[in-house]
Amino acid sequence: MQNSLNLPSDDDVRRFLPVSRSMPDPRAAAATSLILFSAYNDAELNRARWPDLDRKTGRLLRNRNDENAYEQLTELLVRQLLAIERRSPTGKIFASSPRFPLPLRAVLASVLERAGLAHFTTNDFVRWSQLQPVSVRLAVATAA
Repeated sequence: MQNSLNLPSDDDVRRFLPVSRSMPDPRAAAATSLILFSAYNDAELNRARWPDLDRKTGRLLRNRNDENAYEQLTELLVRQLLAIERRSPTGKIFASSPRFPLPLRAVLASVLERAGLAHFTTNDFVRWSQLQPVSVRLAVATAA
């Protein structure tokens, strides 16, 4: 059940994450984890590039205009990102590929539909994440 602000409930979040992880396109799990753990919005997901990911430290540069704007990722999230094909000529992490040609927006819409959450947008989950303490976001992002 949605509330007046169209914020997902904790139960909605618990449905969103496992469905994303069951999708054949690995971008679904990684994008959902970034949305729930770090409140990445659609624009930030689409700007994320492979050169922005420091695999050694597990950090992702969130804002190229600020070299100090690195986001510390969980080990699980780094593994989810590394499962994505790195074939995009633009270097974008969430670009479509020959194997997974749908744009990320369509992939995430499919996740929401399969989870019975089509009345939400991914940005509703971004707002949910922004309202959570770090401990809650970390617990969600590291749930197996």
